[in-house]
Amino acid sequence: MSKKTIYKGDSDSLEDPSSVLTITGFILSLLLVTGVVAFLLTRKLIPWPFHGADTVFDTYGRILVYLPFAGFSFLSVLWIKGNKRPVADYFTWARFSFTFPIGLVLSGGYSLYLFLTHNFALKGLAFVPPAVLLGFLNAFSEELLFRLVLFQLLIPLAGSWQRANLIQAVLYGFVHLFIGGPVFFLGAVGYGFLLGWITKSNESILPAIICHFIADIGAIGLPLLILF
Repeated sequence: MSKKTIYKGDSDSLEDPSSVLTITGFILSLLLVTGVVAFLLTRKLIPWPFHGADTVFDTYGRILVYLPFAGFSFLSVLWIKGNKRPVADYFTWARFSFTFPIGLVLSGGYSLYLFLTHNFALKGLAFVPPAVLLGFLNAFSEELLFRLVLFQLLIPLAGSWQRANLIQAVLYGFVHLFIGGPVFFLGAVGYGFLLGWITKSNESILPAIICHFIADIGAIGLPLLILF
């Protein structure tokens, strides 16, 4: 048994006022940021960061577009740090679970499928580094938001990590509903649940970040590398 206990809030009171206020504040801040981003994108005030650009310079510029959202994700950790919950322990990996190789296979299979079934020519190798960097930045940011902060804050209110995992997965899917429609929503819910399970069973956020990054090699890297 690992000496650390991640998600120790399983036994917290469901009526803890601080837990309710914290999760409410976090969700409201997430909705606000999501709304602002959606407004800027729909008004075409900023380019969609995961759409390809004509030059390598503009492709690196997509990272700059994404950085404010990444910054919000990094700052979101303060919601659990301020709530007297562990943070540093999530970035160690003292326990290994079979859920990690399952996640690796599914994530790698998804990216491989996307690359093998696309019908477009790819850009040159110079476009690969910014595509990889953006894929990693997205994986890291989304895991911080959903599998670390949201998941952790939900547990005291949900009463168990299983219910909390399902809720965070549905919210994760809801964000992706606007990107890819109902089918993508269902896929994101299932994948978000798997990533939450991986995080809980491995007692670390690192394996979920790795799996997510491998999936984003195809989901984010390919659109940036396609030559139209």
